[in-house]
Amino acid sequence: FRVVPVSTIEAVVGREADKSAYNRTLDARYIVEGGLEKRGQRFRLRVSLTDGVRGQQVWSKHYDEEIRTFLEVQDDVTRNIASALQTQVNLSNVRQIERGEFDLEAYHFIQLAEEARRTYSREAANSVVSHLESALQLQPDNAEAHAFMAIQLSQNLVSRFTDNPANTFVRMQHHLERARALAPDDPRVLQAAGVVASMTGRHEEAAQFLSESLLRNPNDPHTRAVYGWILGVLGDTQKGIELLEEAMAAGEHHPRYAIWASYLGGVYSIAGDLDQTRALYKLSVARNPYFHMAYIGKSLNHFNFSEMESAREALDTALSLACGFTFQEYEQGLISFGYVSAVGQKTWQEQITGFPAFWDTVASERPPCQ
Repeated sequence: FRVVPVSTIEAVVGREADKSAYNRTLDARYIVEGGLEKRGQRFRLRVSLTDGVRGQQVWSKHYDEEIRTFLEVQDDVTRNIASALQTQVNLSNVRQIERGEFDLEAYHFIQLAEEARRTYSREAANSVVSHLESALQLQPDNAEAHAFMAIQLSQNLVSRFTDNPANTFVRMQHHLERARALAPDDPRVLQAAGVVASMTGRHEEAAQFLSESLLRNPNDPHTRAVYGWILGVLGDTQKGIELLEEAMAAGEHHPRYAIWASYLGGVYSIAGDLDQTRALYKLSVARNPYFHMAYIGKSLNHFNFSEMESAREALDTALSLACGFTFQEYEQGLISFGYVSAVGQKTWQEQITGFPAFWDTVASERPPCQ
């Protein structure tokens, strides 16, 4: 990033200028502002990050701490600002520029896809695919766009965002193969290969791709999170939890944060810690109220604690988001993901005793799907 120092801002624009003036005059999109006050051995700090183009606050936080923690607070501020901006630029773009292959218009459509991906819904998923199709029309050999498309299509399959799963699967495979042929060592391409393998139940293969991607770009929290989930499924719950918690600490503003919380809840469930599982499904739902799988995990957790009203409410919400979704589909998905094997068949059967009948009862009380 090109960073404009505060002295230049004050000299060119003035202290009281509207934020949009920073963008117009200095060609700076993001503005970091803050105020610091010392009170004895304590300090108060407020800091915010604003998108000057969209006129929206991206992140803000107030601190009231002891002076001795000032360096730690600086690290926290830096980490939060970096995580808020990290989806804007990635290594693939830098390498395209170095090779003279960067297409600004195609990049624009990829960025629009990134923005659309911040919302979890069928409509947003369709927008992501449409933007990536536009990018590939302009630049058919853009490995990043092919990789991104493969990831989105794999999510569409898992999230039931497609009316033709067979066709979506074929398209997913095509884009992944094209990405790997164009840039086999690119971290985004390796991430896509790992995500697709994880979505289709090939866990050891997924772990290998995600590990390689993380070695090439250790700053991508989504790779770290999915790798953590896969390690948890493969039985290394301690390392899986560590990686997922690192991803969530580094990527608080990432569009996949709610999904990571759900992944982490699943790994804690594999480890047998149902209290942590409960807290994480609650966090996932709070951060993204449109992800049906988190509501189902939350419902099952309430069911296991005999909290029937809460279980019913969560499951009803899940079925409103994924109308017609059945317990058999849910269980088959968890089998494909390896979750059931990781928990153990006996433990899984104990967890779901009575839950399929409960599901059918809740589903029968709902209006027919449109």
